[in-house]
Amino acid sequence: MAKDFNFKQFMLQKGERVGLGVAAGIMVLLVAAGGYATFKSEDPNKVAKEIENKRNAVDNNLHSREASTPAELSEELRQAVLVPIVPPEKYPAETPVFTLNSMEDTKKLNPTVVRPDSFQVDVIRGPLTFHDVIPDGKGYKIGVLYPKEAKAPVVNAGAKKSRLEMYLDRVKMLNPQLKLPNIQFQYMGMKTRDLIARIVEMESDKTKYEIKYVSATEADALLNEGAKDGQGGKGKLARTIYPIRMVVVSASFPYKAQLEQFRRALRKGSIDDIIKDKEEKSRPQFLGVDVQRRVVKPGVAATEEEWEAVDTVVDKEKQTTLQWAKYRWTISRSVERELEDPDQEKTVIFNKMMVLPRPKLSLEEYPKLNLETIKTTLANWSKHQVKYKGAASVDSSILNRRLSGEVDIFNEPKESETSGGNNTNTTTGDASKVPPFIPDHCLLRFLDTTVQPGTTYEYRIRLRLDNPNFGKTKEVAYPQLAEVKELEGAWAVVPKQVSIPTEFHYYAESDPPGVARAKDRVYVQMHRWVDFLPLNPDQADTEVPIADWAINDVPVFRGEYIGKKMNNTQVLMWYPTLEAFDFARGTQGLPTKYVKGSLFKPPPKFITVDFTTKPRALLVDFEGGSVPYTIKDGTRVMNKHDEAGIEMLILTEDGKLRVRNSAVDMNDPDRKRRHDAFVANKEKLKSNTPINIKTNTPSKDREGALKP
Repeated sequence: MAKDFNFKQFMLQKGERVGLGVAAGIMVLLVAAGGYATFKSEDPNKVAKEIENKRNAVDNNLHSREASTPAELSEELRQAVLVPIVPPEKYPAETPVFTLNSMEDTKKLNPTVVRPDSFQVDVIRGPLTFHDVIPDGKGYKIGVLYPKEAKAPVVNAGAKKSRLEMYLDRVKMLNPQLKLPNIQFQYMGMKTRDLIARIVEMESDKTKYEIKYVSATEADALLNEGAKDGQGGKGKLARTIYPIRMVVVSASFPYKAQLEQFRRALRKGSIDDIIKDKEEKSRPQFLGVDVQRRVVKPGVAATEEEWEAVDTVVDKEKQTTLQWAKYRWTISRSVERELEDPDQEKTVIFNKMMVLPRPKLSLEEYPKLNLETIKTTLANWSKHQVKYKGAASVDSSILNRRLSGEVDIFNEPKESETSGGNNTNTTTGDASKVPPFIPDHCLLRFLDTTVQPGTTYEYRIRLRLDNPNFGKTKEVAYPQLAEVKELEGAWAVVPKQVSIPTEFHYYAESDPPGVARAKDRVYVQMHRWVDFLPLNPDQADTEVPIADWAINDVPVFRGEYIGKKMNNTQVLMWYPTLEAFDFARGTQGLPTKYVKGSLFKPPPKFITVDFTTKPRALLVDFEGGSVPYTIKDGTRVMNKHDEAGIEMLILTEDGKLRVRNSAVDMNDPDRKRRHDAFVANKEKLKSNTPINIKTNTPSKDREGALKP
């Protein structure tokens, strides 16, 4: 039997010899490989010569006109290595990356335009008060309220244009031919005005005026007839209302930071040097605000191409662009403008290019400005006044005037330096000892009057400043800086997207008071915003401005679409000769001519409103409401009713089933606010309390509102 081999014992005894043998074998292999390579290698001189020849060939190709064109990269490879160009204006530096001092460079640079840093967005809907202007051929006529029995004065045409003539010229310029998408410049026709006049004539005891639509020259005569001792004449300008929906965006602009940009770019030692500089262009000269918007669609990614200028009309034939077209039309027709806060005018409102004036709302008030940066600036202004009290009545109007000027987008004449507003400067002491108040922030504001209900918008804005280095080739770091006339800031996107509410709502409700319960019928309270309504649906061109919510209880049966025309709707309407709001009156059956003392009476205060739901909604089923039951007590049988909330099952146009509950719907805060306002107006009219237009000026001086 063979003995087992012990590898461990073998390596202990013979390991050194085994290692030496393996090393010797590897060495023999390496020597053999080296010898083989030596015999096979090329001559070094030959290799060097080949390299030199190739180098010469490459050099000749580089300098030869007939050099071959290298093969083009494939499109796939090109796209893989292509780096997109990033526009620098998308990522601007608010401050210089490197701070330059006078030892480094004394040449001027163009200052960077900083961006607004906070925003407030308000959605406004309601009536505006307009002068009653109607088209007349190529021109316009204006309505004047004049006593019924008074004889019209003789008109003498003046040599100079009156304010009214200039006003109608502006209306003519801005009005008619603006081809804006989805925008209506709607007027009441004379047929409609005649209907209103006949309604009022039937209640002639309520008014002593009639409307005359006349030229500006004739209107001046009617307004001034009988005027004496500074008091108004017999006539006064008629007013009407116009529906408006608009977005008001207020923003704060870091003004002191902008001054710092000018200081650095123009190589000034301090902001005080900029303020004292005699050259106006050394300080920011605001040229305007560019505003763009895009429609936000749910689930759809927005693109850069969707941005478009707000409220701008481009005439390709004349190659002209009119910015703020609808806004210009609106503000030119408005009787009054909303008064600005006096402290804001002295501190944070510089000119009308930055802060667009707001038309006066007929019934509502604008929301209060609630920007913390502006509040802080006003607080600092108050501290500044307290600190220097007695030295001078510190008014920043001089600073405002010097820093920005009084610019107006309507080319209205500048107010004199001694007039009111920002140009007032009265001192009670040595004003030279009082430093000017420099606001940390100033106010920006724009109005978009072209928004549509049910749409969500996103806005962005940028400022434009006059270039202080324009034309100063020898003073700038390089000549191209002096060729730029306007400086444009980077776009600042308004953080909050703006949703314009829909203007049709319906709510489940229990049976209205005094309505008998029906087995297959239920009531829906419907709210519809109305811009214009026809006084007579059967007669063309009888629409009147309403600008209010129409509210009514509309019956609906199982299997019916919700909503229909209701001829018993009460909605407020403005009566020019009454100078007040009252409920609108439908004019079906009204005589073509009213004869005083005839049997015809004024039509009832109801009008037809179409409450058809858009999009359509179908009542599938409902339950609840007043549930009858009986109780037996011995020989007596008592009939009882329990009131339960109405629940409605509604099929909407998108194929979805929705449940509406009257208890929930009746407590909806928006519904309650609209309905409570409607009830309050109803009670006012019932108690003969007039509902009138809000105004800034005394009623005897309505024509004073025409002042630019």
